[in-house]
Amino acid sequence: MRWLNVLIGILLFALLYVVFLSAHRVDGYSLGGEWTHGDESIRVPFYRIVGKPGIVTLEKRFSRREETTLVIPRVSCHALEVYLNDVLIGQFGDFERPTANIWNSVLSLSFDPSLLQDSNVLRLELFALYDFGVHQEPYLSNYSSIVGRITLLRLINSDIYIVAIGMSVILSLVLFFLSLSLPEKKSTYMNIAIAVLLAGIYLLDYQYRLATGSVEFFLWFRKIVVACGYVSTFAILQGTELYTIQRRDFSKYTIWLTLAVTAGIFFQKDFYSLKRYVDLANLMLMMNPVLTVVTAFRSKTRRLLIPVVFCGITVLHAVLVLIFSLPDKFFIGYGVIVLAIGFGVILVRDFRETSLELRKTYKRAITDSLTGAFNRSVLDEVSLKPRDSLVLADINHFKKINDTKGHEFGDGVLCWFVSAVRQNLRSEDILIRYGGDEFVVILFNCSVENTISIMERIRGPFNAQDDSLELSFSYGVAGGSGNLRNMLEEADRRMYRMKAFLAGEAEDGQIPHG
Repeated sequence: MRWLNVLIGILLFALLYVVFLSAHRVDGYSLGGEWTHGDESIRVPFYRIVGKPGIVTLEKRFSRREETTLVIPRVSCHALEVYLNDVLIGQFGDFERPTANIWNSVLSLSFDPSLLQDSNVLRLELFALYDFGVHQEPYLSNYSSIVGRITLLRLINSDIYIVAIGMSVILSLVLFFLSLSLPEKKSTYMNIAIAVLLAGIYLLDYQYRLATGSVEFFLWFRKIVVACGYVSTFAILQGTELYTIQRRDFSKYTIWLTLAVTAGIFFQKDFYSLKRYVDLANLMLMMNPVLTVVTAFRSKTRRLLIPVVFCGITVLHAVLVLIFSLPDKFFIGYGVIVLAIGFGVILVRDFRETSLELRKTYKRAITDSLTGAFNRSVLDEVSLKPRDSLVLADINHFKKINDTKGHEFGDGVLCWFVSAVRQNLRSEDILIRYGGDEFVVILFNCSVENTISIMERIRGPFNAQDDSLELSFSYGVAGGSGNLRNMLEEADRRMYRMKAFLAGEAEDGQIPHG
């Protein structure tokens, strides 16, 4: 079963990878191959890091086509202008404030077909703060044939993270309040709550934006979201250890490296140094998700393996992309979503199961095991109002029944009484085994007269339970005071007046109803 969960995690990543490859395939006339960058010829896809911010120009020549929509699936830059035969056909971001976040989106532009000539030049002007690149070949197509795919690509590349961020915030709040309800598991729930919240902040880096404030603000924004991502991986590791093995193991060592590497982010003075630092830090801190996988695998908790393995593979894939400069897409955002939210859902389910078990335990604690009625401990939680009524009932000659018929038969008599009473009570009323053969019945918002009528209706079904023995019970009804002790004493006095009447000892010879 453990290896099956690992296999499911692997297959989920493979399915995601296939879906992305299928969705991102070229659907039209490809503009890949050779492009011009100044005097240099380059091949798309490509990616470069630059030491100084500036504008980069890329050109592609192509012959006349019928298609009038340009699709640029993935481009790295922080502002972009697109020209066709020296005519501006689209702009993303602002060159004056080059803080757009468009690397994870799909850009599409429809243009006037009259712009096309026998020989055409497509020019991309990119503002590179620290990097630029075209990770997938652009292509020309007709808008009507690709509008559905463009919508899907924007959903899976960018829009889905809006949903994930919202879920992260909500789930972190839920886990925070759950941690207050379970002090013995507070550390576990708090770690995962922090991890989920920070993961949501980190996912802001995957959002399509045309501007992120000034360049100075954008630099600090990048530092904060990356730092949140690093701390989130540590919190997930520590939370996994506390959840599975109930102690800190790897995390008590990795915390120092995580804190040191995270702190180093804030000492980077520009985008270029931050980019170089983050590439190195990613390799160093990949140990947190790797150790999370190890912790989940060696524990007996199998339910964590699927999200943990899935996230681990996305991290490994991202590291391979960085090391070998592959033009592949990062899936680590999906890994964070699946792990953080998957872990949160598991904890919420655990809390629900714990709550159900506590309710069952509580119900057993306040329930009489023989009759199924409440036991007298529930009286501590009952709050009565003046319009409520209380009945104290006692089975007549119960000792004689036990002596002549046996205790097993006597137990049956108690159960018959409980059954007869329940058939005449409302769902909100309470039946309590007060002790031995005595029972307390509490009827909310019910007058003494109505209560007496209900108790008299119970006589017939109960008395008819056994033809060989004349079964009966006495009762007393009290109401109006709202004070439990006073009402019990009053009901007890009236019950014994009824017993005296049934024994022929009543002075006035009148049956004392209530």
